[in-house]
Amino acid sequence: MNASKQKTYFSDGVAWSSQVAGTTTLVAGTWYYGVGTGTASTINTYLNGSLENSSSTSRTPAASAGIVVGAWYTGTSYNFPGVIDELRISSLVRSSSWISTEYNNQSNPDGFWNIGSQEEPESLKYLFFIP
Repeated sequence: MNASKQKTYFSDGVAWSSQVAGTTTLVAGTWYYGVGTGTASTINTYLNGSLENSSSTSRTPAASAGIVVGAWYTGTSYNFPGVIDELRISSLVRSSSWISTEYNNQSNPDGFWNIGSQEEPESLKYLFFIP
């Protein structure tokens, strides 16, 4: 995260010109759920489960480019002065629904799911076994 905005960069192994910046100014001491996705045509950056920004690209992200998290692509400047927890790297481009669901699950797990009372189907009320 650079200049108080989340940024997502991808490289094709030659250059780091594919990038997109979020729109939200980040505040120190606040928990955020940030996601970056990239394909051969689009780079997206999500914050707290919502798409913040998207950009077209002509560069396909390459695994050979390596991974840098929390710093500028040189790895020596603009270091992120915070804590990164539960970093996930996937070979799949997650959908916006998946990203939103993951955010809701992590930001408010008690509100994400509900355990109701046990239900008993009508047909089982009269089921019995005679040996």
